[in-house]
Amino acid sequence: MSIRNYRRSCLYIFLALLPAICGSRTVSITAPRLPASSTVAPSPSPTRLQDRLDYLQDRFDYLCMTEYTWNQAQACFVLCQGVVCLPTSPTPPDPLGISLVSGFYGPGAWSGWVLSLVASYARLYNDPYAKLDPNTWLFLLGTNWASVDFLRQIQGSARSSHAPAEKDKRAGTFAASLTVIYWGCWYVLVQLLVILCIQEEKAPPFTQRSVTLLSGSLLPTTSLTVALFSTIFSDPANSMGIGGVPLNNMPFLYFWGSPAPSVYALSAFAIGSLMLACTLVALTMIVIRTCLYDWYKWARTWDLRGRKYLPGFLALLFFIAFFPLVCFGIAMVTNATAYFFMGYKDTWSKSCFYMPCAPQSLLDWDQLYSLVVGLILLFGIEIVPAFMKSRKEKYDFEDNLRERMAQRLNRRRARAAVRQSVDIACLTNIGTEGDDIELGSLNPDEDEEEPDATLDFDVLERVLLYETFAASEDAIEQSGFVKETDD
Repeated sequence: MSIRNYRRSCLYIFLALLPAICGSRTVSITAPRLPASSTVAPSPSPTRLQDRLDYLQDRFDYLCMTEYTWNQAQACFVLCQGVVCLPTSPTPPDPLGISLVSGFYGPGAWSGWVLSLVASYARLYNDPYAKLDPNTWLFLLGTNWASVDFLRQIQGSARSSHAPAEKDKRAGTFAASLTVIYWGCWYVLVQLLVILCIQEEKAPPFTQRSVTLLSGSLLPTTSLTVALFSTIFSDPANSMGIGGVPLNNMPFLYFWGSPAPSVYALSAFAIGSLMLACTLVALTMIVIRTCLYDWYKWARTWDLRGRKYLPGFLALLFFIAFFPLVCFGIAMVTNATAYFFMGYKDTWSKSCFYMPCAPQSLLDWDQLYSLVVGLILLFGIEIVPAFMKSRKEKYDFEDNLRERMAQRLNRRRARAAVRQSVDIACLTNIGTEGDDIELGSLNPDEDEEEPDATLDFDVLERVLLYETFAASEDAIEQSGFVKETDD
């Protein structure tokens, strides 16, 4: 296959995937599970989208007019004309369990987590090959902690025998942990791409920071993969979900008035699975390169065909996994950004797209403490020391320049003084009549056979000493200038 046909095939694959992701309004939406009523007869599952919408609207109207009060019915999941309005407020009755979300996902903790990410990027600019970066470790620790919390929650939900309404109380916790995991994986991927772009030619291809980021993203990407398979193998009798919680009831990548959350959730889980594949392939390539690098001379004497073909095969697998990742990511982020900023900018407080929905306030003492820690990490460890270092280097450069200029001026003055003393000595010791001798008028005799009077030995010695001194000074200055330029 030629390169032109290969690019054309990749373009066709991208065009085939793009409508499936961006056309979220055409995707069939599974009817969410509303609070059950003993007097409501089970209805057959509708097949077409309009039938599903009519079915859900009838159920909602029935709940509002019969045994449920208006506040209780309004707090339930509402699907009307293709948009979703989830109750993201922790006020009662709180059907999604927003009030049960841990303070680890509160606004202050989330802000500190994001600030540690920004500080990690600042360290990447200041010292990209640093051996220890506390900001990157703290950011990866928060992401992996959310992954552990998600796996713990999904295991507890699978073992519990609570009613469906009680399981829906886990929707807020599931969504909060998945939000931190998903955006943490994306931030790791972006930082890896930045490392590849700013890497020097003589630097090793896999720095310590790259290995740290890849190792730290194993558990988060595994959690997203577990969420994907949990959704695929969920109970077909209920709505498609995680741990008994329907995806349409989960405020994950959700903003007020968006299409069904299950569309974005499934796309995020698929992206996480592709990230896991890319991470495993990259770590495998690093291990193979590290192990075979010291055995290169020994491997040349042995027909190790796997050493020849395995890296190329792994690179092909990495591209196969990375290309759909880029396609899914571009389509999903573009669609979500268009909805988020164009149509629903007045309802950001009711959205849970970038920040998890949590009942805590930023003025709470623990949340304020997390925010202060993030600010200290960003400004106290990265920005302020880097600014002071650059300022000190600037002042040191100016002082060094002034000192060098003063030394050069002193050398020129000393050289001029030596030259003046040599000229005076020449004028006082040459010729028979000192009054008739002028500087520059010493010419050989034309009429007489005897030459002019020669210089005394002391004067000649001083002249040679002056010439040697001047030549050595020029050589020292030139060598010092070249050395400083190379540095």
